[in-house]
Amino acid sequence: MNRSILTRRFAFTPSVVAGVYLVVAAIYVIVSSYVVGMSRFSAGSLVGVEIVKGVGFVIVTTIVLWWLLRRMEDAHERLARALRQILDNLGDGVFVVRLPEREIDYVNPAAEQMFGYEASTLVGRSTSRIHVDEEHYERFEALGAEALASGRAFVGSFEMRRRDGEIFPTSHMVTAFRDDGGHDFS
Repeated sequence: MNRSILTRRFAFTPSVVAGVYLVVAAIYVIVSSYVVGMSRFSAGSLVGVEIVKGVGFVIVTTIVLWWLLRRMEDAHERLARALRQILDNLGDGVFVVRLPEREIDYVNPAAEQMFGYEASTLVGRSTSRIHVDEEHYERFEALGAEALASGRAFVGSFEMRRRDGEIFPTSHMVTAFRDDGGHDFS
């Protein structure tokens, strides 16, 4: 079954990582114990052999865990790049805004073109910069907050302001989400 990049599950889930770790650890313990059992060591040197076995176990399992975690990280990075490319290539303007500060966190190229700003001049700044005035800014927040608080998307038309001061009509669909760190965005 061929699934899209957005719905495909990562091959290295925590269960898979734990399973691979268990298999590698078991194989190492069995093989190293067999090798030690087949060898003729005196009781005094057996302690040193067991220490070497233990250090070897830590090294081998650390390498395997690093490799598995690196693969998971690579998969997450590929997905993040794919999502970024999707956002960057949308024809509609997209802003990601940190709540409750209403600080701009991301601006796609369509929004840059629409508003006449480079993303670097908007990211980290208040959305008040793109509103017509303080009254529009506060009204937008009130309308949006009401919809988002009820779990709905805020959908509507609103006048906004370009960098050159031109006021123009816009259509909005605003939804809220929370990232893994517990930060709210819209």
